[in-house]
Amino acid sequence: NLVRAVYQDYQFVGLLAIAVNDQMIRNLLADSASSVFITLDSQTPIFSYPETPDIIQAYSGYVPLLNSVESAEGNHSVQNTDIPQEEFTLNIRNVQVPKTLEAQMQVIGVVPTDSILRDVNKDLRLAYWIVIGVLVISIFMLTIFIRTFNSRVIRLKEAMNMVSNGQFSIPPTINGNDELSDVYNQLAVTAKSIEELIQINYEHVVREKNWQLQIKDAQYKMLASQINPHFLYNTLEMI
Repeated sequence: NLVRAVYQDYQFVGLLAIAVNDQMIRNLLADSASSVFITLDSQTPIFSYPETPDIIQAYSGYVPLLNSVESAEGNHSVQNTDIPQEEFTLNIRNVQVPKTLEAQMQVIGVVPTDSILRDVNKDLRLAYWIVIGVLVISIFMLTIFIRTFNSRVIRLKEAMNMVSNGQFSIPPTINGNDELSDVYNQLAVTAKSIEELIQINYEHVVREKNWQLQIKDAQYKMLASQINPHFLYNTLEMI
């Protein structure tokens, strides 16, 4: 409780006691992964988390650790004198309560260092697995992309060979939507244009040949028409 004397017209009329809501403190410390003590004047424990029936007994086990750092504010790494292999990290924070008479509150968090390292190692392992998973997925996707890209390049090369050999009937499109597909589409348009030009040129050559044949036929007919009268006259002469 926070206790205050109440005066009216300079006359003492009573005391005002303001109680701290324990549930609010529990909610504030609910996410803590360590043992937390709230002490008064670095001596008397008034709250602990997790809660224990005997706060003083639970707090007394950490008194030697606190004495080794002289309850200085900050983070401290201390060794357990009873168990040398056991190491703790103390997180000590002073809490200033306004208008109190020489009362100092502290929040003390006690965390076994191995638990911190265990959590760190757990996070590192998780990070390693994530990195490995991302790397495997990236390699898998890269392999699929390379195979797909390589097959498309081979199709483009085969289409170019067909066009260079005079075979212009190539598929009009190729899978994908990138620069390679644009090149293939341009090649297909070029092959179709060349095929149309060849067809037009062939038709033009055929027409020209027909015209030449018609001209030859007309010349033959003219020669025949010139030869026939002479032949008739010669025959009559011979008769």
